[in-house]
Amino acid sequence: MRRICLLLVVSPIITFLGCAGTPRWTKGVPEGLSHYYFQGIGYARTRKGADQSASIALMAEKEGAEVEAVSEDKMRYVQTKEGERYVEVFTDKGVVTVRGTVPPGVRIVERWYNRSTGEHWSYALLAKPDAELRIRMAMRRRLRFVTFKSLFPGWAQFTKGQDGKGWRVLALEGFSLAGAAVFNALSIDAVTKRDRATVQSDIDYYDAWANRFYWTSVGFGIVAGGVYLYNLIDGLASEPRPYQVLSYGGTGHPVYLSLQGGQIALNLRFDALP
Repeated sequence: MRRICLLLVVSPIITFLGCAGTPRWTKGVPEGLSHYYFQGIGYARTRKGADQSASIALMAEKEGAEVEAVSEDKMRYVQTKEGERYVEVFTDKGVVTVRGTVPPGVRIVERWYNRSTGEHWSYALLAKPDAELRIRMAMRRRLRFVTFKSLFPGWAQFTKGQDGKGWRVLALEGFSLAGAAVFNALSIDAVTKRDRATVQSDIDYYDAWANRFYWTSVGFGIVAGGVYLYNLIDGLASEPRPYQVLSYGGTGHPVYLSLQGGQIALNLRFDALP
């Protein structure tokens, strides 16, 4: 009995720990978003430095520079004049000069702190020119069946690119239903043993356990109902971020770049500037 209860308690904890990990974008920006956004990933020892690195990464991508896996300590600001930045990035292949202006409207949409290394990570986005209409059309196509999907735990959240929330809903719903089923079966078994007992002490013993199992199964059932109601309301009412839907919602294929030192600071493409 104790093993069953322990299993029911430990299983969702393991599931939650498995869901709470490193953000996907630290391994490379989702390719699907490149049709709609300029993107930049940066990391540094401070939050401000990570935001700045991500903005420079985005600026460099917009300007057509190519830099591989560098961190804040591998960049050197050469000149800042009239809003234009000249940055030298030291790579294994040599020094790449990134120059341009961080465009207005750049947003840091996500941040993450790596407790093991003490590094701050930032993810910057900027919608490409004339991409607003295409973003709206893509969002409409992606979310057109979200009302129907809200009837199934986690499906609407996955469709909206809210993977973490979707896994939590699934884990809680599955955990609650499993608990209700297990304790209901135990209650039935205790009732059967009570009816077969001939000694009053045994009858009282099994009757007490049958009641405990029954109300425990009812509690799990109430939790399952609450989780399902939350899933339904959230699936219908929550407003997803467009970049989540267009990248993590299944329309794009994440690009995982080769890592240097296990980290990525700037994820830039195209040909290097002269």
